[in-house]
Amino acid sequence: MPLKSHKVEILDSDDKAHHYHTTQYPGGESFQILLELMTIAGSAGGDVMEGVGSMFSVVELVSMAQGSLDLPKDALGVEQREEKTFNGKAFGNAVIDLVVEVKQAGGLEFIKRILQHTIRSADGKSENALLNCADHFDTIYQGNIGEAFEAVAWVLKENYGRTITRPFSKLLSDQGPTGMLGKLSQASSKK
Repeated sequence: MPLKSHKVEILDSDDKAHHYHTTQYPGGESFQILLELMTIAGSAGGDVMEGVGSMFSVVELVSMAQGSLDLPKDALGVEQREEKTFNGKAFGNAVIDLVVEVKQAGGLEFIKRILQHTIRSADGKSENALLNCADHFDTIYQGNIGEAFEAVAWVLKENYGRTITRPFSKLLSDQGPTGMLGKLSQASSKK
């Protein structure tokens, strides 16, 4: 069975579009990178949830990760959500933790491993001059680190997007009071 391939256009720092193609990681490599990502996320996760999570409920965060956010609506159909505040100190600590963990995972070499199965057009729209993002990292991303961050995020989404959201899909299913969230809320209201 051939590995799945994905395409996207990403803008560089000069707003020039580049074609990206990525092939999903082979199973063993995917699992190894996922374990490293989980280790990285685990150490910064508490501060991220304190900083960002204070702005959104768990249901809202999972809905956003799945690409949809259906908020409750008032009688006029206007989406309603409780106002929450952003904890900048906790979020800043999370960023520091994240950077430390990525450095411990190998820093640039770890980022290149993430991009190993990804190619990018060298001259904008032409698909004739394709460069491997890991092998040509210095050339592609010189003065253009924002594009590198976007490429890494896209590659991770294509490889792990469903892996991350799949466990929560049952929680957010429209099964009403019989769904898992309904059961959890019923159990907590009985206490």
